[in-house]
Amino acid sequence: MDELIAGRKYDEISAFIELLVCRMYDNSELRAYNHYIVGNGYAVLADRLNSPWDEKTGLQVNFFKKAQYEPGFSALDDDVKSRVYTNLASALYGQGRYLEAVVEYDRAIATFNNPMAFFCKGQALMEFSRGLYDEGHCMYFQKEAYPILKYVYECKDDLFDEGHLAVVNAAQHLQGFVRHFDDNFSEICESFPHLSTLEGFVGRSQKERLYKQWCLENRLFINDLNDISNEPVVAQDVMGLPSVTYSINP
Repeated sequence: MDELIAGRKYDEISAFIELLVCRMYDNSELRAYNHYIVGNGYAVLADRLNSPWDEKTGLQVNFFKKAQYEPGFSALDDDVKSRVYTNLASALYGQGRYLEAVVEYDRAIATFNNPMAFFCKGQALMEFSRGLYDEGHCMYFQKEAYPILKYVYECKDDLFDEGHLAVVNAAQHLQGFVRHFDDNFSEICESFPHLSTLEGFVGRSQKERLYKQWCLENRLFINDLNDISNEPVVAQDVMGLPSVTYSINP
């Protein structure tokens, strides 16, 4: 599969996928690895589609998740498990599901300290920040991305092989972002202090405080900051809905 992907032999990749999905393994570890290989094939085929919302793009997500759900997945090498998490995250990223992608990148990092997962996590945080309506929330996502991307660009020659290094170097906007934060870090931190220093309200009673803490830990608040922080200040819903009634002829 790696040879076919490197040569971008799309028809042969499709034929090889048809062969792999028909293979039956008694060993769950082999099934997990087979799902991972099929997912890689579908990820390359998805590059040829006209829309990221084509139903075929879901096949890569499907097979990477099938690999994870196999009992034998835990027996795979940590490097391989990290690649499954990273590739699943990249598939989710391609569908605009940035926060779901960040969760998978974190799993990849925790499993094998995958350098591409670091880079892609920083990229996903930056991309998500661009769509936020609240400037302050946008800045906090960028503050979350900054130390990750700074580490990547300061250590890139030691972290990446030649192929991945070319991808990292090509992201000029991310390098520019790191330089901007380097030059203005003190002013940014003064205007947007760490979330732990901001006052929040976690409830009056012990029962309410425990409930809100549970919500924080499970990222249940309708607040994008809850996806990067469990500090009390984010223990509130910041998105509302308009009234379902409207007077059109008072």
